This record gives sequence, structure tokens and C-alpha cells, in this order.
Amino acid sequence: MSALNLTGSNPDKAFIVSGFLLCALAFLFPLTRAGLQNAILFFVLLTFLISKERGRLLSIYKTNITAKIGALLFSYLALSALWNGISEDTFKFLLKYREFILIGILVALLKNEFIFKLTYRAFLLGLILTLVASYLIYFDLWFWRNGVWNSLHARIFHGLQMNILLLVCLYQILIKRKHSAFSVTILVAIVINLIFVEPGRNSQLTMLILLAFFGVIYLFQSGGRKAAIIFGILIAFISLSMAFKEADVRLLDNQSKMHDALYTMDEKKIRNLDIRAAWYINSLHLIFESPISGYGLGNTKTPYKQLKKKQGYYKQQDVYPAPDHVHNQFLQTSLEAGIMGGILFTIFLISILFLKHISPSLKIGVFIITALSNLFNSSFLDHGDGWILMLVISLLIAKSGSRNSFLQLKKS
Repeated sequence: MSALNLTGSNPDKAFIVSGFLLCALAFLFPLTRAGLQNAILFFVLLTFLISKERGRLLSIYKTNITAKIGALLFSYLALSALWNGISEDTFKFLLKYREFILIGILVALLKNEFIFKLTYRAFLLGLILTLVASYLIYFDLWFWRNGVWNSLHARIFHGLQMNILLLVCLYQILIKRKHSAFSVTILVAIVINLIFVEPGRNSQLTMLILLAFFGVIYLFQSGGRKAAIIFGILIAFISLSMAFKEADVRLLDNQSKMHDALYTMDEKKIRNLDIRAAWYINSLHLIFESPISGYGLGNTKTPYKQLKKKQGYYKQQDVYPAPDHVHNQFLQTSLEAGIMGGILFTIFLISILFLKHISPSLKIGVFIITALSNLFNSSFLDHGDGWILMLVISLLIAKSGSRNSFLQLKKS
């Protein structure tokens, strides 16, 4: 077990078991149901907390700003129950935000170099298998049932997973310049997959921004500043045209109703163009009505319905129903715990950019994926989406304190 020695003393058996369980979870997560995932995560936490290494948690929360703000955010969300009311639903929704408080535990495990490498590689292998499965299912070669098209059983947010894998490939090709042939093959498979096989607006937008971002970085490193700007504009334009035209992905739910210029349309017409436009505009109205306290964890549907009822009285309501969550984590957190909750969440995301001893392109790439995911989804309310982002952020934090990073670009 000498490979597990990180700090000069061998970790105890409970810590080793916890690390291997985390590796198994990282590999199995895209391919399993929530019940099994939660069971494995429970034993990861249990075995770590009974290990002698649990004391390193204190140093994680003392030295790392992202883990510290995550714990502060979770604490604030818990405290918001005091002024919004405590109920069974409140406790249930607080547990959905467990990622913010669990980041420190994952980092404490991943600080061990052996566990880090094993978890990182297991996670990538799981993502690659998910990509392969998507193609097999698309051609009806896997999970054939009742003669209909199928999607990967129990898969979680395919587009988010693929963009994380895309980020790793771009980093390997353009920054580390290792495993280029394999990484290019995976990259091409991802781009084709997100455009034609399992298209989605959010995943395609994230993909295009990552491609443009790394393309610009590469050309800047090559000394071509003007060429970098031109390249970024061209790749965004060409890729957007190809993605939305050839794959026929909708931009708006009711795009055919957009007869006038956007700036000439009233609010009701804008809300009726797309369900997310309705969610976001109505959410801003609700935040304005209760900016300090919010409406309570998991309690956004009731005030949303009341707002729509009020709009209906003046014949200003949109055609979309009230949602359980508004598919924007910034707005969702502000609705639940007030503007301060939204501010803390924003600071939590921005803190990723200040991690030390990590390639800037890598941490900016993770920030782009995390920010866009949360801009168009209530990501940390979702079991799969939130866990994957937590693992990726934890991997970055774990190596941010080490100059000898497994992910760090080595200087020649």
C-alpha cells in the first residue's frame, strides 16, 4: 500500500475502503440508478468518518476557499429554515444541497494521490462508456425493448457528462499535448453525438463555448492574437449554424410567434416565446417581492402559482404551468433563501477561478461548464447533475494545493 502513502504515514483500512468505494461510484455513476448511487455514497462517507484520516477535514476547510464557501452556503440554506419555517419538505430539499457540504470530504479523500488518480481515471472510463452506449442505443444495438428507440437506462444529464469529457480531451490535445490521437477520436465522437445523436440546447451551447475558448487559447499561445479573435468568431458562427440547422434543435418553444423585433414586444409576449423565458422573468418578479427572506427551500411552486393567478386577473399570464423549480440555480437559490443565498452561490462558483497551481484553461473550463449548467438548470437540486459537478470541482480542489499536480501542465 506504499502507493497510498501521501503524507508520510500509511492510511488506515477504513480510509482505503472509502477511497475505493469513491472510485467505484465515479465509474458506476453514469450507468446506475439513484438508489445504488446513494448507498455507495453513504458507505463512502461512513468509512471516511470512522477512519483516522477524518482529521484532515479541518485543514481542507481552513485552507480552501471553495470548500469553505460551500460549507457557508449550506449553513445559510439551513438557517433560512428558521425564518421560512421548518417542515419535512424543508429538510428533504436541504439534503438535495448536500454537495456543498460534502465537497470537503471528497477533497480529503482525493488528496491521496493514488486515490485521486484511480478516481479520475475511473470517472473518465465511465464517461467514455456512456458515450459508446449512446451510439449503441442510437442504432438499436443495446437495450432493445418493444421495437422502439431507447436511451441509456438511468443515464444522468448526458450533455453535461459529455462536455466534461470534451474538456478533458481539449486539455489533453491543446495544453498537455498527450494522447492526442485518442483524445481527438473521442472529441469528434462527442461533437457528432451532441449535434445529431442526443442534441440539446444547453449541451450544444456549452460545447461551442469550450471549443471556441480552447481554440482561442491555442492561437494566443502560438502568437496570433488577431487570428485568435477571428478563429473564435468563425468557429462559433459555423458551429452554431451547423448545430441548430442540421440537427433542427429549437431555439425557442414558440419561435414562429416572433413576428416583431424583441425590443418591441411586451413582457407577456416575451414570456410566451419560451418556457424558460417565462420561468426566469416570473422568478425575477418573485425575488423582487421577497428579496431578503425568500420563500423557503423547495417552496417556489406555491408563490409562482399565486403570481400567475395575479397575472391572470390582469390577463397578463403566460401559457406555461408553474414549475417545481425554475431551471436556473442562481434564481432558484435566491427564491428559496433570498438574494444573499444567490450571492453566496455565485461566489462559490467564482471561487473555482482562484484555485492555485492548476492550469488556467482547465479551471476556466470547469467554471464554464458549471456556470452554464446552473444558468439553464437548477443543477444542484438534481441528484445526478449536482453529484457530477461536485466530483469534478472536488478533483480540482484536491490538486490545487499541490505543485506536483497530476492535472498540472508540467514545465519543460
